[in-house]
Amino acid sequence: MKYKYLLFFFALFFVHDVFAQITNPFSRLSVTDHPLRLYSPNQLTMVGTISQDNTILGIVKTPNNQVYTVKPGSQLGNNAYVVDVTTQKITVQQNNQMIELLLRQVK
Repeated sequence: MKYKYLLFFFALFFVHDVFAQITNPFSRLSVTDHPLRLYSPNQLTMVGTISQDNTILGIVKTPNNQVYTVKPGSQLGNNAYVVDVTTQKITVQQNNQMIELLLRQVK
């Protein structure tokens, strides 16, 4: 009888883990695996912002027309990260160089 309960609890935890992965597809995505790590800042285009309270997220478009949000600290490409996001530009630091992605109209 006690093995039946042990089997039940094992199945319960296993099913929970499987459903957690299905409902959250990015649960195993590490920072180094993020799709924006594949693109240098010069390949990205700023297409908008999202703001809530005092937080502003930048929206960038990749060369293959995928859209992602970035915030200060987000990593891009090789040795690049977002320093600042405003409604008009995203400032990125790559090595010791500052790069500005200016807001552009989406076609």
